[in-house]
Amino acid sequence: FTYNVPYNGQVTNSIVIPTVRGYAAYLEDDRTTPLTGSYLLSETNVTESKTITIRFWPAEVPYKVVYMQQNILDDGYTVVRTDELVGLTDDDPFVENVIYEGFVLVWCDTDKIAADGSTTIEVKYDRLYFKMLFDLDGGYGVQPVYARYGTPVSVINPTKAGYIFMGWNA
Repeated sequence: FTYNVPYNGQVTNSIVIPTVRGYAAYLEDDRTTPLTGSYLLSETNVTESKTITIRFWPAEVPYKVVYMQQNILDDGYTVVRTDELVGLTDDDPFVENVIYEGFVLVWCDTDKIAADGSTTIEVKYDRLYFKMLFDLDGGYGVQPVYARYGTPVSVINPTKAGYIFMGWNA
């Protein structure tokens, strides 16, 4: 806004502070009290030019971090945890370094925090893949098994001439 005021004149006006989603308005560089609604401009005995600056700084907005683990039977993912957090607009979101047994981190969004609070960060973990070998001590009938962590497996009992299978030892 620009006001032309005669020398030694005065101006009094209420200036409506515009709303900018995800940002807070402050007078000059004083970031202690955000301006809301309006700012009362009141100057008397104006003798020189004066500039009043209203600056917009990032404000706190909500965002989510969703932790997902790969399913056992397909390549889809299941949500295991959702954190609802608050951060400053355009900042990097906080993502906890979570370690899940049997999983490895494979993907994490790196978006900045959006001003509208719509940011959802996905953190994906794939299951480790294992090959299980069986020591049949000269027997036969059981092949190696390839499976994702947590997959229930079953194998047939092996056979060996002259022996009765009594069970598995880990």
